[in-house]
Amino acid sequence: EFYIPAYQRGYRWTKQQVIDLLEDIFEFSQQEPKKEEFYCLQPLIVKNILINGEKKWEVIDGQQRLTTIYLIMLYIKKNIFLKQEKSFSIEYETRVTSKEFLEDIDENKKDENVDFYHIYSAYFFIKKWFKEKEDETSLAIDIYKKIFEQTKFIWYQVNENVDSINIFTRINLG
Repeated sequence: EFYIPAYQRGYRWTKQQVIDLLEDIFEFSQQEPKKEEFYCLQPLIVKNILINGEKKWEVIDGQQRLTTIYLIMLYIKKNIFLKQEKSFSIEYETRVTSKEFLEDIDENKKDENVDFYHIYSAYFFIKKWFKEKEDETSLAIDIYKKIFEQTKFIWYQVNENVDSINIFTRINLG
């Protein structure tokens, strides 16, 4: 369970960023499978925290990639693997309704706030990308397997006593 703290901006990936990620994973999925190879995503910087007695991963950096992977998996699960359970969740400290929207994307609500709009847009681009492919079902199965079995984030876990905002600020200043 991932937790997006208040100091993080909302989801803002553009069509190009979403399509670039899909194309990269697609290219990787077309390679001959080799057990030791994996697709490597950019860093995810996290800290283990407790919220209301529940362990969660505070996302210090990597929220945009994490959310896009979530949206890709959501599309595949909703359209190909109908009974598949979700593999992870994302909740937001200050945008609590975004978690609900992310779990049940509703076009009718996309204009309710800027976060919904960007989440919906990314999901729409993902859906369109799959629909434009020759064999959507086979491709979705391949992509799902590559993400689930052969995709890894560069995982940085910081100590619990470290100031998350300080790390976030330093990373985003370059």
